[in-house]
Amino acid sequence: MEVILAVVADSASITEGGNLDVVGIFDTIPTRGVPVSAPRMSIVFTIRREPGDVSPVGLTVDVVDADGQEIVKWHSAIIGSSPSPGRFVHLHLVLPCPPSLVFPRLGSYRARLLAGDDHLGSALFQVALLDP
Repeated sequence: MEVILAVVADSASITEGGNLDVVGIFDTIPTRGVPVSAPRMSIVFTIRREPGDVSPVGLTVDVVDADGQEIVKWHSAIIGSSPSPGRFVHLHLVLPCPPSLVFPRLGSYRARLLAGDDHLGSALFQVALLDP
């Protein structure tokens, strides 16, 4: 199992055909001061599964600050069999963040995807003051 995409965006969705639509990828939440929330924010991961990958897999997505302080955490699972020999599948994970999610200080943050204790991938973003 491998993370091939990890981004923070204004919004994201999965179409009926299984395609991933992502709008407004960003790496900075501009602000005049903290604490601040992002009115529109989704965390997006795409995972490639190959034959032999173990299933089911318990997943955790968390957002931590530069000091490792946890801001929020979600739990999910991948349920299903491994792909057929010679094939792979892409699984899209879209987590719309509630407007109540607050970033308490300026600096960098990391949205991490974990399977148990294994860190699979991260999307790095920051909260920064608006340029004067």
